[in-house]
Amino acid sequence: MTLTLNTREAAGRDALAQMTPVSTIGDLLSSEQTDNIATLRFSARMTGYVGWVWVVSLAVDGDNTTILETELVAGEEAVIAPDWVPWADRLREYEESIAAGIEAEEVIIVAEDELDDDDDDDDFDDDLLDGVDEADSIDEDEDEDDDDDDDAFVVIDDKD
Repeated sequence: MTLTLNTREAAGRDALAQMTPVSTIGDLLSSEQTDNIATLRFSARMTGYVGWVWVVSLAVDGDNTTILETELVAGEEAVIAPDWVPWADRLREYEESIAAGIEAEEVIIVAEDELDDDDDDDDFDDDLLDGVDEADSIDEDEDEDDDDDDDAFVVIDDKD
């Protein structure tokens, strides 16, 4: 038996009212019933969900209905987030874009097991610095002509 449109709409609104405030359920957009399943779509009236649609699926048995599923789905005009990209893929893309701007001979690829072959507590392979003068390791952002000692401080040991 097929329910009338008004009965299906009322059953759909009742199903949604169990999970969301009635004020968030908009106009009936579509209703179809095949076999013993009725599927209704209502516009969503929620801040931040422009273009989203409430979908309700009901099992219809005579005059009785049973809620099968309720969901909020993005409609054609909905604003949705871009597809999720795993961190490893985003990091790889970033590293490739950085490497593309650097000369190939400047890129150093080090295997993870080669990272720390020294007895100190860091994870840096100190052998990578062999042949590098200490003067070469000065931060490029520092101005060598800047004689101000803004970072200088004095430690006073007060033992009195």
